Amino acid sequence: MPTDTPVEAPKLPPEPASPEPVIPELVLVYEAQPWRVTQAWGVPYNLFGIKRHHGIDIAHGWNGRLRAPFDFHVYRTLWQPNGGGRVLTIVSTHEYRAPDGKPAHVMIDYMHLMAYRKTEGSGKKGELIATAGNTGYTTGPHTHIKDRWVREVEGDWVDVERNDAANSFDPVPYYDGTFAVDYA
Repeated sequence: MPTDTPVEAPKLPPEPASPEPVIPELVLVYEAQPWRVTQAWGVPYNLFGIKRHHGIDIAHGWNGRLRAPFDFHVYRTLWQPNGGGRVLTIVSTHEYRAPDGKPAHVMIDYMHLMAYRKTEGSGKKGELIATAGNTGYTTGPHTHIKDRWVREVEGDWVDVERNDAANSFDPVPYYDGTFAVDYA
């Protein structure tokens, strides 16, 4: 026999809070073997309107092979005759924890290159991307590596940090001591 007495629904426990997404820390592998820093990041520089050296310089001989330190997309190639010479810029496929604690990508400019090995598309950590050279304004064959934290805003990449080293950061603390060639 039907009754008009409402039946209370059983109380369910609250939904568990969804865990915060884990943002991985940046870990880089050395782009070249051998590896020797000849000019550190952040030292007084005063060239081209930049007050501090906006990257690291590594010496590894003519035609030294440069490999990607992480999975990447090619952002651009360009020619800077009075500065970087032949330049290749890549952006990390994955996001990492930036200094502000939020996720960001890493953009790297490789300067003074002899030749590009990768000019478009995506690639994997350890893939051959360029060969070293002596193009642009240099004091001898080397590769200048400029790292920046970036976020995509309205279809373009925007620097996360602002500093007098062209918004770059020192990549050396992020290297784990292994070589990209070992991932090729």
